[in-house]
Amino acid sequence: MRNRIMRAARLLFCAAAAHVPVSASAAGWDIGKASSNFELVALGDAELSGRSIGVIHMGNVELTSGRIVAGDPLARPDRPALARTVAPGEYPVTLYQAFGRIAAASMRFAEGKPDRWELAVLPGQDPATLKDGEIFGYPVDAGLGCYMDADTLDLIGEREAQVQAQKADSDVNYYDDVLASDLDASTGIYALHRPVAGRRGNVAVFWSGWGDGFYPVFWGLDRHGRAGAADGFQRCRECGRAQGAEAAMRGRTGIMTRRTGVAAIAAAAFFVVPASTFAAACKQEQAVYVDRDGAYELRFAPLNSPSAAASNQFKFSALKTPVVMEGYVMPSEDPVRAIGILMFNCPEGDATGADLNACTVWQGAVYGMDAEGEMDNLQPEGAAAAEKLVLPGLGPAIRESSAWGEGKAVVAPWDVLTFKECAT
Repeated sequence: MRNRIMRAARLLFCAAAAHVPVSASAAGWDIGKASSNFELVALGDAELSGRSIGVIHMGNVELTSGRIVAGDPLARPDRPALARTVAPGEYPVTLYQAFGRIAAASMRFAEGKPDRWELAVLPGQDPATLKDGEIFGYPVDAGLGCYMDADTLDLIGEREAQVQAQKADSDVNYYDDVLASDLDASTGIYALHRPVAGRRGNVAVFWSGWGDGFYPVFWGLDRHGRAGAADGFQRCRECGRAQGAEAAMRGRTGIMTRRTGVAAIAAAAFFVVPASTFAAACKQEQAVYVDRDGAYELRFAPLNSPSAAASNQFKFSALKTPVVMEGYVMPSEDPVRAIGILMFNCPEGDATGADLNACTVWQGAVYGMDAEGEMDNLQPEGAAAAEKLVLPGLGPAIRESSAWGEGKAVVAPWDVLTFKECAT
């Protein structure tokens, strides 16, 4: 690695982001590896607004039996309820918007903050059986997530039968024939859908953020192990391997529950990382960023060398392609700048200046932006991670580089990258 850094420095001087790992106490896993954003649902509206996270209060979901179904209302209409139950009642659902997407959906049962988190499962599932890179959750195939009572599934079937009776000569498409009109009333983002008018039992339906994917669920528990909340984070793009009949897809979801005397938050589904939420709690060398279209991921890594010429190192990947570029950031003086260089397929061992020029994709200043929008030079590792990165001219440079073309990168990234998560 040191040789690579020195080669990057030499060139500079010469040129002037079905299942994800999650914590479960039985297996001794670290729940923090599943998501760094569990505290999001404990924040008030004002705090969320200060972090550029919008809030939509949908209304109450009617849980007639207390058996909660979290899933895609169209892809798996027969999905079982979660093993843990809550008291029947009406519970408010709140949506959180970040960066143009539904970032989270929470169902609140009481105020408070859970003492710890646990993976939610269906009957018969055991988190202790999961391997690294696996998690239980639900698949999304129609781009929607929902919260409802298990009894409401029967009402959906009843409504479908009513529509079928009205159009006996054609098949029923529940989305087009029933749900679309409810979603259109809120620009297609969400709906508090009542399958049968005048009957108790409704469905909180919402965009699944990253669309089709795989969404785990987490329960928040108090110090006595009683259910206080169920919570889910839909932040990952590729969540790894699926288990059993659940197809491996992208994203995550959660639910929170509360009983008397239990600290609780809500049921929450996080579909996209609220990027500006916890960057400041992450070190720069652990930060992961994505571009606006989710086509590229920039992942920092520790240098592990106190004598390294670079102040930061990272990999920049064109997702869904084999293209992975190596990047380094080095301090420069007069004027003071953090100068970055991005390289692709550089030769190993000794390389000439011409070799290094040929494999250089981009070179320029790297800026970091904080939550208030203040911009500065990217800080070295050990500092708090920037909320956003700005790499001027990155997109056009990649289009003109050896990383571009058939079988390589075919989409130009944006020059601004947003904090996605804190790697562990």
